[in-house]
Amino acid sequence: MPSVRVRIWASRICKPLPAITITRVSGDNHHWQAADRNAYSGVKAKYQDIGAGKTGTVIAGTDDGKGLKVLRHTYASKANALRAARSNLKKIQRGAITFTIDLARGRPDIYPEQHATVRGFKQEIDGEAWIVVKASHKLVGDTGLTTALELECKPDGVDSAPEADAD
Repeated sequence: MPSVRVRIWASRICKPLPAITITRVSGDNHHWQAADRNAYSGVKAKYQDIGAGKTGTVIAGTDDGKGLKVLRHTYASKANALRAARSNLKKIQRGAITFTIDLARGRPDIYPEQHATVRGFKQEIDGEAWIVVKASHKLVGDTGLTTALELECKPDGVDSAPEADAD
């Protein structure tokens, strides 16, 4: 019987989250902010190579002179260092463009990590692919249920950031 439960659980994990659409008329208040996404072109991390008795480095992204973020921590292995560098690069690229909106009517069906489409705003906002980072639902006596959303831009190609050895 446990194997049946595992199969059911695994099939639920593999389903994609439903996407949502947010229109301008559904919100009371919104704020859009674009930081310089190109401030860093890569992330550099150090690792301890125990077999060779030296410290090595890896780079996720590129070192093209725009800027290279250097992580302070020295990681136990090359794989750990590369994983940390890729994770930091994704975080930098995702948080470059943010959008917050207070919905006039609550949407309890919205939760973090959902993909979102935004319509009815400026072209810079409508043209981006978004991910819900935070959804705050509030029940107020006079106004009812309201929802405040924080979204981040989902940049193209973040998952396929190249890596390089910088030894």
